Amino acid sequence: MEGIQPYFSVIRDIIFGGLKSGAAFYTSTVTNTEYLVVPFREKNLLKVRTFETFKRLLTVNVVDIGDKISITAAKIRAKYGSIKGMDALQAAACIETGCDVFLTNDKQLLQISEINPVFISSEN
Repeated sequence: MEGIQPYFSVIRDIIFGGLKSGAAFYTSTVTNTEYLVVPFREKNLLKVRTFETFKRLLTVNVVDIGDKISITAAKIRAKYGSIKGMDALQAAACIETGCDVFLTNDKQLLQISEINPVFISSEN
């Protein structure tokens, strides 16, 4: 959303490819917690509105973190000791919603065999 290269071009292509193929987009409520910290800290309501508009225009399915996902996240943290809580919740949401791929730029998440992580880097 902020046009940061090289990620912007890669993500744009993934989004357009997904739209063309009729893919569904998912995220969890954890994404709100992670992304919106800086816009709220900076009192940048335009970034907050842009984020909400982005989710709405792409018809992003926002998954609530409930008991089932939180238990799956605990299992992930038990199995993969280096995975942080928020990341485990994101991966668990992916698992519990049956997502085909999990986009990330965090190499730590590549070790989670229960998801299909696609690493987004400057080389994509």
